[in-house]
Amino acid sequence: MSRGVVKFGILRWSPLILLLIACAVSLTAWAFVVPIFESPDEPDHWKNAQYVHSYSKLPPYNSEYVEGNQAPLYYILVSPWAAPSAIPAVVARVVNGGLTTSCPPHIFENCPGDLKKYEPIRHVRLATAALSLIGVLFTALAAFEVTQSMACSLIAAALVGFLPQFDFRGATVNNDAAATVFSAAATYFIVRMAVRGFELLPAVFCAVAVAFAFLSKINAIAVVPAFLICLFLTAPDWKTRFQRAWLPAVSGLIALPWLIRNENVYGDFLASHVMLKTVANLVYKRSLRSPYFVTGFPQVISRSFIGYFGWMNVMLPEPIYKAYAVLGVLSLVGIFFVFFRQRRSRFAILLLATIPIVSIAVAIDFNLTFSQPQGRLLFPSLAAVMTLVAVGVGAFRPARKYIAIALLLGCLSVNVYALADVIYPAYWQHGSVPSQPDAAVPDTLMRGQPPGPLLAGHRFTQSFTAEHDGLSAVEMEVAGYPKAMKHGSFRLSLSEGQNGPVLAEREWPASAMPACCMYARLAFAPLAHSAGKTYVLSLSTEGIVPPDYITVFLSAADVYLYGKFSIDATATKQDTSFRAFYTPSDAYCSVCSDSGNSS
Repeated sequence: MSRGVVKFGILRWSPLILLLIACAVSLTAWAFVVPIFESPDEPDHWKNAQYVHSYSKLPPYNSEYVEGNQAPLYYILVSPWAAPSAIPAVVARVVNGGLTTSCPPHIFENCPGDLKKYEPIRHVRLATAALSLIGVLFTALAAFEVTQSMACSLIAAALVGFLPQFDFRGATVNNDAAATVFSAAATYFIVRMAVRGFELLPAVFCAVAVAFAFLSKINAIAVVPAFLICLFLTAPDWKTRFQRAWLPAVSGLIALPWLIRNENVYGDFLASHVMLKTVANLVYKRSLRSPYFVTGFPQVISRSFIGYFGWMNVMLPEPIYKAYAVLGVLSLVGIFFVFFRQRRSRFAILLLATIPIVSIAVAIDFNLTFSQPQGRLLFPSLAAVMTLVAVGVGAFRPARKYIAIALLLGCLSVNVYALADVIYPAYWQHGSVPSQPDAAVPDTLMRGQPPGPLLAGHRFTQSFTAEHDGLSAVEMEVAGYPKAMKHGSFRLSLSEGQNGPVLAEREWPASAMPACCMYARLAFAPLAHSAGKTYVLSLSTEGIVPPDYITVFLSAADVYLYGKFSIDATATKQDTSFRAFYTPSDAYCSVCSDSGNSS
């Protein structure tokens, strides 16, 4: 092969290479921006991979390893990187069968400083992202086989590689990614056989890809009918069909050891019967005639095919779902046009359509027993679906180039928007954490005289007893005279007990004091075991000299039984107005980004 031919080949495929690089960057970004374990079942998939890494065997299937019955290939592939790791704490709880959290959408603790803490899990995420990229490549190749158009190949690759839900799952720890990739590989070889005719080596590769897809997740069985139909209908006679029967047998032989293991361990080739006992709390049997399949199921599964993040608790804006729906309708029009006008593509289109049809049937069958209307169940058909879309929108040949550019930019924009304006703000830009009142002395009880100006070198203190764990903020009402102070500062600090170390402190310039008074707020990381402990809130000044001064208000009598007001070390029989707040333990995660001492 001459250098010129090689150079031409590289130039021809350079747009796809650049697109794959962009997809790799996107998947990597998702792997870091999505917090650890904030992807459905990621904790259990991680357990499986870590078990294979540690013990060189498949995990058991029980209440601890609730994904232990899953097909094993993905866990084996990523196990080299699944070294023991710390795991984030759960900050949600189950209420009436559903997850609830006081810092939504967090289900697990999420702190910016934890990047290295979960490094092995990050490594497995990046390995999963690299695997997912192969799925994008095979989708592009499948579209090229059908259309012989680089524009259509780029469309299919962009539709998969920048699909928000694909990147969300493809960059986190889960076996959907492997099922998607090997199903995409099988789809390519099926389409290749349909277009070019039977070739032995690609047919063997297809048999292996089908087996690997099934060994990644059993819902990838959706590619099997298309494989068998293509294999046998491309044969000229029955003798040839019988001769090709060894190819699906190869797929079966590859999957057989795992099936036999399941039979020996669980008494069931797919461990489906024992599943009803292990996760009995998730079982919800319904009839195929249930209204569920014409109401909630199609709506949720279609949206979560495009983008439904977190533990199904973070959605995209409605216009994005509608845009994909419009694209789907337009592509259907184009598919019918191609089907009736281009005889060469008919068989490939029918085979591609078979895969999502069977995939939907598998998802419906699963939902007869479990309420799981999740788009990821359809991911074995992702390559086929996006190849069909590329065929449909590519039917308008004169505009193919411009359609490809528009869709590429549109898909990329949606992906970036989903990551930067949906995922990132939801998990990384929490403002104040919801807190609840704890101990307090309201200012309405202030009937006594102020203790006089607080001079530099002296302190006003108010002790109090926390009523709950998670003390996270205290406020003291501070008064300033005259109305506009120009010099000096005042400081608020918190310590445990009279002589304990300072736990938090903050300083304000005196000029920050509004007319009359303010509640000076001191926020800090929640104190996990604060209930019943006595804390001292101290107010001091620096550089404030007459006629300016800082003071507090006092009650006429001792109105707070669990603490006292003191001037320096001398206690009085009065109290000053203050407020204390606590943050429930399951909301601690949301203060990781902005907790700590302020100064």
